Amino acid sequence: MSNALVLLDESGDLGWQLNLPYRQGGSSRYFTVGAIVGINDNHRVPGKVVKALKKEFDWTSNNEKKWIGIGSGVRRSFAHRAVKMVKENPRVHLLVAVIDKQKVPKHIQGHFHLFYSWMASSLIGPTVRHLRQVSICPDELNAGLGYDVLIESILRKDLWFHMRSQTEVSRIIRSKPLEDGLAFCDYLAGTFQSHFEDGDSEAYNILKDHVYLHMPWS
Repeated sequence: MSNALVLLDESGDLGWQLNLPYRQGGSSRYFTVGAIVGINDNHRVPGKVVKALKKEFDWTSNNEKKWIGIGSGVRRSFAHRAVKMVKENPRVHLLVAVIDKQKVPKHIQGHFHLFYSWMASSLIGPTVRHLRQVSICPDELNAGLGYDVLIESILRKDLWFHMRSQTEVSRIIRSKPLEDGLAFCDYLAGTFQSHFEDGDSEAYNILKDHVYLHMPWS
């Protein structure tokens, strides 16, 4: 049996101020989680896409380039490179979960640590359920306040009790060798968030057929 490393990042916010326009005092209407599942060390492959973008667009700064700050040409190049990567690497899976927050039940709103962790687990669980072992590297959204291990706890519950899987789950700390892969996740989540939130769909239309899309409450 195989193992995998999962990288996660999100786009949008987890606020619930939905009675005002977004960016004018209101919260985003959508929240997106992007994930890379790299089977047997293939988690390194998406980082090569980001390295190629750095070279193509002559990024000399060591600071991370976030999706929100890159132009349409970079976004288009990312989408084309990501499609090529998936076609050439069947052991790399791209997964995205998108939530329309206006459809989320009221009693769940506000429990953002639990909400994010459940969303991530429901996204990646079906893909990793047949593996021997999976390690996850989420961003810092759940850091502190005792929520650091919430994602892996919920993932264990889903895998072991609901899916009858024996997959072992562990967590790895974010480190420099993973930064380009995590940047890829940011761009992946941003591609889908831009489409659903803003109707900015150029990169989405290029990439959508090569990504598993999960939409609870759709």
